Amino acid sequence: MEPLAASGLRSIRFSREVPYIRGIISNNMNEQAFELIRTNCLENNVTNVTPTCSDALALMHRFSEAKSKSHVVDLDPYRSAAVLLDAAVQILYENGLLCVTCTDMGVLCGVAPGASMGKYGSISVKCSGMHEQVMSCKMMIGRLCYCILSSVHFESYLMIHFIISARDYSLSSIIKIFMTINKLLSCTYRMFYFPA
Repeated sequence: MEPLAASGLRSIRFSREVPYIRGIISNNMNEQAFELIRTNCLENNVTNVTPTCSDALALMHRFSEAKSKSHVVDLDPYRSAAVLLDAAVQILYENGLLCVTCTDMGVLCGVAPGASMGKYGSISVKCSGMHEQVMSCKMMIGRLCYCILSSVHFESYLMIHFIISARDYSLSSIIKIFMTINKLLSCTYRMFYFPA
């Protein structure tokens, strides 16, 4: 699922390049973007991408209420993804992938401490070499941990971060989430981080 798909090109690319995909929901609440997604799907002969025109949070909450799940949720909101994390985690299957991009690097790097506290629940120190700060990554990961812990249906979980990438004004992370006790018991630590 791509709740904020813009023109839908990422969904189309996944559909064409990744084998065994049954279906992708490519959503945008803007009517023109929705039409663009439909046009791009037709021009690229893609039949397993379903364009929708809805608010991203509303779409994910409808999925959650209908007990529908997704194997992958890709969030790239051109701002902080913090407000979308809880809804995205709610619709993930066991062993699901959560792909998150936050494009508010200024907030993550301490430029606006109030906004940082509100969005991520912590404050980063503003200094030279902001993009090299591991703290920004920890803030985003910490927010994700909070969202998972506060979700009612997760009593135990294990997160494995595959990729964390910082570039220009964005921070991206690809995370696999296990929700069964078997995976948790095979893990040495329940919650951990590596200091910089």
